[in-house]
Amino acid sequence: MEGFMGQANKKLLIIHSKTNRCLAVLRKHAQWTFFGKEFEVATHTYMNSHKVEEDLNHWILVTANPSDDVHTMYDRPEPPFEK
Repeated sequence: MEGFMGQANKKLLIIHSKTNRCLAVLRKHAQWTFFGKEFEVATHTYMNSHKVEEDLNHWILVTANPSDDVHTMYDRPEPPFEK
């Protein structure tokens, strides 16, 4: 949904507006930098035989809590009110 706020930690597709193609991460094209392992990104919609986008096109925007010493929301313990 263009122009609406999205939820963090959920799968989404990012579509390039000029080409109308999904962003894809090319996992075979990686290089090590000062920031760690980085991957090549391209605009190409990879689809399977059922015309559904493949995992190369799925993105997850992960948030972090700077006050804790954990790195991502996936590493954080579940809050007590959600148990």
